[in-house]
Amino acid sequence: MSMDSGGSIKNRPTYNNVSSFKANPEQIAESIKTLARSIQEGSLKMTRTVQILHKSGAIGDLSLAVREASIAARDTAREIRDTARDLKEGSVIGDTARAIQETTISATSTVDTVMAITSETFRPYQKVIMTRLPEWTAS
Repeated sequence: MSMDSGGSIKNRPTYNNVSSFKANPEQIAESIKTLARSIQEGSLKMTRTVQILHKSGAIGDLSLAVREASIAARDTAREIRDTARDLKEGSVIGDTARAIQETTISATSTVDTVMAITSETFRPYQKVIMTRLPEWTAS
């Protein structure tokens, strides 16, 4: 078996010996007539189906729905692009980073002040041991 441009033909029979296939002209003519009737019936069914779909308005409704969905997808993509561009060009991200940095510095300063007060308050008491936690150290 071989491949043709239509894909796999593994389910089709092969005729290695063409002379073994014998049919008389009447059988061939009848097979062609049967095939022609099948094509005609299929064509008629397809025509009727298209007419029914056209009369029902289903084709128009489907095309409108696809159009609306594609417009909504396009508009959503534009909104996302514009928002990302605004965030990149604007100062929102930079301002947020600076606010976090300033908060960290203030918190570190507050911890240092509290540690100094605590050390002075408990200095006379030898039994109290104060330890400085790693997160209290200024970076």
